[in-house]
Amino acid sequence: MVDGAQLARQTFPGPGSHKLVTPPASVAGESATVAIEVDRTFSVPGDQRTLGVILVAAGFR
Repeated sequence: MVDGAQLARQTFPGPGSHKLVTPPASVAGESATVAIEVDRTFSVPGDQRTLGVILVAAGFR
């Protein structure tokens, strides 16, 4: 989501490296809020965090 508008929704087949590219979006100001939601999470023994995704890059052109 960018500034509350959903740009894409995708289901990936499982763990691994995946790429999600969205169509161009316009933002109203000089900055934007990007939100990523996951529907499944996991925890590693000994680590109390709830994990779901590793975001490698996000950008605008």
